[in-house]
Amino acid sequence: MEQSKTLLTVLAAAGVLIPFPLLYAQVLTAVSATPDLDTLAITFVNLLEEGKFEDAAESFNKQMAEALPPRELEAAWNGLTGRVGEFKGIIEVKVTEEKGYRVVYVTCDFAKTSINIKIVFDDDGKIAGLWFVPATEGLHAIYIAALIATATSVLLWGGLVYWLSRRERMYLALMLVTLPFSTIVNLCVKKPIYEFLLSSLNIPEWSVTSPWWFLMFVLFLSPITEEAVKLSPLVAKKVRRMVGRSSALWVGMAFGMGFGIGEIWYLAWGFSMVPELGGYPFYYFGGFVAERIAVVFIHGIMTAVAATGFTKGRNGLLVGYVGALFLHAFTNMGAMLYQIGFWDETLASFYLFLPTVVAFFIFEHLRKKGLADQKHAETVLFSRSD
Repeated sequence: MEQSKTLLTVLAAAGVLIPFPLLYAQVLTAVSATPDLDTLAITFVNLLEEGKFEDAAESFNKQMAEALPPRELEAAWNGLTGRVGEFKGIIEVKVTEEKGYRVVYVTCDFAKTSINIKIVFDDDGKIAGLWFVPATEGLHAIYIAALIATATSVLLWGGLVYWLSRRERMYLALMLVTLPFSTIVNLCVKKPIYEFLLSSLNIPEWSVTSPWWFLMFVLFLSPITEEAVKLSPLVAKKVRRMVGRSSALWVGMAFGMGFGIGEIWYLAWGFSMVPELGGYPFYYFGGFVAERIAVVFIHGIMTAVAATGFTKGRNGLLVGYVGALFLHAFTNMGAMLYQIGFWDETLASFYLFLPTVVAFFIFEHLRKKGLADQKHAETVLFSRSD
């Protein structure tokens, strides 16, 4: 279990590199009641267990057959059993209706956990949707862990900003602006770009044997897109006026930390869809909590670097943005090296300590510089008043 906890921490860091892989295929059409759906679902699951994927795929409707052909269905099933262990048997079958669709939940026992195979049927009794989801009831424990990470980050890093910025509540309010940005950039920007590149260039999933330029692209995809979207509030003239030499650190940290907190929930949603993580108590995700708390702070520093550059004009903004990119890439390096098999999950987990230390040094440098600029401005103002 300890190894699994370490792996979860690495996956949490890796989740910011590329979007989560799809755990299901879905092509839904209007449905009506069809008899013996439970029998059809059981037959389908048994065919999967027997390795008869072509026979199983015959149960798909036209759209589903195009979305998930037998070879990909086999890969999905083998990937599932590779994570949750050998198929042991069917525990329960439940037929229900969800938003006008007829759905069958086949609860199956695997070596490591129980999985709900969710099957949606169309009005012809053909399969129109397929999910492999954890067989958990109530709130998934990862959301409790996400709540703990969020509360701790707000109290720790939000409290730090509030205290050192002379109790300016405005900076805490600015964190709300970027909360949804992680989900937006992952689903609407990074995911389409990544999938287009894989399909158009016929590149397999990235590994240590992937072309070096492709690995560099993956490494910098998140920094380029995420650092840009975190700075997007500066488009508003009112926001730009808030960014001065003494306030750039706090405005940048607010935007970055808001993004990081939103990222906690995006990753939690992704992990809730991973079957083998179902059924664990919330304290199993302690590695996720610790890693996310650190990354929220690092996100704040990344954006603060770019915001500080913004106070020096366009060239300064470009320099600050590039600095934020490299700090972001440096932070993601450990997870990436694990994912391509260069080193193990233990090294990848401990690696995060390095960018955290670097971020603290940058924070202290920017804080002292901001204090010096503020003192200089107060001195000039005082001299003019004389």
